[in-house]
Amino acid sequence: MIELITANIVILANHLPSILTPAWVKDKKIIEEEAKQFVTTSTFSLFESEHYVFTVDPVRLQLSTKLPNDEKSLKHIPEVLEKYVDNFKGLTFKALGLNFILMHRTGQNKQYNISTQIQYSENNVELKRIFDEHMTKLGSILYVENPPYKLRLVIEPTDESSFKYDFNYHYDIPSSDTQLIKEYLDAFAERYENSKLLIKKIVGDADE
Repeated sequence: MIELITANIVILANHLPSILTPAWVKDKKIIEEEAKQFVTTSTFSLFESEHYVFTVDPVRLQLSTKLPNDEKSLKHIPEVLEKYVDNFKGLTFKALGLNFILMHRTGQNKQYNISTQIQYSENNVELKRIFDEHMTKLGSILYVENPPYKLRLVIEPTDESSFKYDFNYHYDIPSSDTQLIKEYLDAFAERYENSKLLIKKIVGDADE
């Protein structure tokens, strides 16, 4: 079984944190939820509502879902940031990150070892032999270049039958190309579905 833990989008650019006030968010209809908590300063701002956490500092913006398996809110994240980009002119972009943390659980009576699914070394080093009986779990970090993005995938064991998959899709953005960043934001749902598909391919015949 694959579960969504959280998802977020990061935009690296020349942000103005002090603009992120509850009044501005409401007036521009960026997030149509009331603020449950907020902080507004010149160096850091936070807007937290029922389903989202929105943070901005001078170089980095992040919008995250709050609740596990909240796929409805996940679908709205790109729309929120497209509104932000449209209402905040003069941004000079550097990069965009589409990020998903997913958990794969095999069930009570079934286990799988990720090391049997992935080749870890060109020399096929037997890590268990190196660490003797001290090594009990094995994960992986994968780097994949598939223009226009670079994928960094961290696979981490949490217990004998569960693995956490942390997907980071990194896009470089030239200057202030608003249309390009919107195009990449529109790929958010596709990247999410691709992430789930990659997990299914990695685990092979393990329960989905």
